[in-house]
Amino acid sequence: MIGRYSRPEMARIWSEQSQFQKWLEVEILASEALAYLGKVPRSVVSRIKKKARFDIARIREIEKEVQHEMIAFLSSLAESLGNDARFIHVGMTSSDVMDTALALQFKEASCLLSEDVRELMEFDHAKTNFVNVAQHGLDSTMTWFNGKKVSVQRLILEELLPIAEKGLKKVKI
Repeated sequence: MIGRYSRPEMARIWSEQSQFQKWLEVEILASEALAYLGKVPRSVVSRIKKKARFDIARIREIEKEVQHEMIAFLSSLAESLGNDARFIHVGMTSSDVMDTALALQFKEASCLLSEDVRELMEFDHAKTNFVNVAQHGLDSTMTWFNGKKVSVQRLILEELLPIAEKGLKKVKI
């Protein structure tokens, strides 16, 4: 994220610190699930929760050597966990952790955006918009932000699709 264009709350969600924290949360939840299934001792999960730490500078240092961000992250965790590290990342791929953590970040960011929408649009407008679109589909008209009336077709074609296209291009999709 570009700091000068980001609100502090949103920048925090997409920060490197937050990304790795979400990875750690996923790893801990997975170890809890394995403990529930009897595959990891519950006492180990308690120790992991207390001791697991990562250091971004150390992750980047390890990554230069191993050329793999997840291995670098896990190696950094292992330095704080010692022998208990063998119960982290059991049965998962890098994508399992990264994709789940990314979904958590999207959820957190969406909640923040939802708060913004409430500031931009009255609930009654949103409710009326929903009913109109449900009844009339693409032929309906909506009250958009700042009370502006707009056709759904125009909104989709001229505003929403260009935003989506720009976002997809940015992430090379």
